[in-house]
Amino acid sequence: MTSDLTQALLPDVLKARSELSGEKPFLHAVGGDVVSYRRTFERACSIANGLIALGAERNECILIMAANGGESVLSWLGIAMAGATEVAINTGYKGKSLEHVM
Repeated sequence: MTSDLTQALLPDVLKARSELSGEKPFLHAVGGDVVSYRRTFERACSIANGLIALGAERNECILIMAANGGESVLSWLGIAMAGATEVAINTGYKGKSLEHVM
């Protein structure tokens, strides 16, 4: 990883931190699990690889409608690692509001 973090890419930073911090906590989800740096990197890679396998392309918008929590953060990181852009949709949207956003 480059020493100048302004030039580092997210996958580089997550990988380096997973190697450096391993099982130390990265994410404490309210009412949920504690996720380590290593597990965060593994999950983000898995999500990114899955999206790419499904045909997600660089700079593509990926809509996500999920409650706030650890899985949302991991999804956001995975989407970013795939080179796509997360578009978070309010879980309260239904009907015409949801249709409009989509």
